[in-house]
Amino acid sequence: MNYRMYSLLIRKSSLRILVAVLVRAALPVGLAAQKKRPRIKPITANVIVSASKPTPAQRRLEAFEMAWITLDQRYFDKTFGGLDWKKIRAEFRPRVVAAKTDLQFHQILEEMIGRLGKSHLSIITPEYFESLENAKTRARERGKQMAGEPGADDQASEEGEADEEYVDPAGFRFGIGVDLRMLGDQIVITRVDQDSGAATAGLKPGFVIDKINGVSLTDVIEMATAEGTKTEDIRDLLPMQIIESFLNGEPDSSVFLTCLDDTDKPKEFTVPRIKLVGEAISIGNNFPEQFLKYEARSLNADVGY
Repeated sequence: MNYRMYSLLIRKSSLRILVAVLVRAALPVGLAAQKKRPRIKPITANVIVSASKPTPAQRRLEAFEMAWITLDQRYFDKTFGGLDWKKIRAEFRPRVVAAKTDLQFHQILEEMIGRLGKSHLSIITPEYFESLENAKTRARERGKQMAGEPGADDQASEEGEADEEYVDPAGFRFGIGVDLRMLGDQIVITRVDQDSGAATAGLKPGFVIDKINGVSLTDVIEMATAEGTKTEDIRDLLPMQIIESFLNGEPDSSVFLTCLDDTDKPKEFTVPRIKLVGEAISIGNNFPEQFLKYEARSLNADVGY
């Protein structure tokens, strides 16, 4: 099946939403959903498309219409900051029709959304998701090989797709227990949870994750931004996805990391995945499920954390 996904990345405080616009060859436009537990509540919009396989120009126009309609129906400010949103559509639609490449289209769409003047709105290109999915597949397959699982070479999913992410029925998560930030073009550990798998393995804040199961994160970032996605647009998104899709996993499993330590020397770590402190919660419609970790303590007689 030939999917092309265009996404509006909406960030507010620590919450992130991906409003996904999916165009599928030979089928009507649909919206992305997880197989087991949807993390994004579908947002519907009425768009009429051809049942035949769309041309690249038709696909770009369909994605533009879906993006415009989604904002028209769901944007929090119905005045659009004083903009005439219908005139915006009339202005940008001919430019989308005239676009010769997907890159040109992405730039036009970014310009249109930029008119709203909101820093938490941006365009994430399909290539970002495709490259991340390919890297996730490679990391899982190599992880099985490195763990010495019998028949690991024969366990790859059909069409090279990654296995479904493990979801505990009780809503627990199993992972290594770290927080990450993207600083420059590096993925840096900024927190190591007490008694976590990462703490047991000897990981420390400030270490740079260079490889996960032998897959280079530098290569992942380069491929993810090769087709027009801006690094600043994935600075918050990518660390979150690395934790969820690469570092978290099934209980009683491990992930193999190559990190640069505080002297910038590479070191190898085998990090066990154990139950994470926290729980999965839902805070409202159209917000993705969040994994909440809460703690409180007194730092001194006058300061509470």
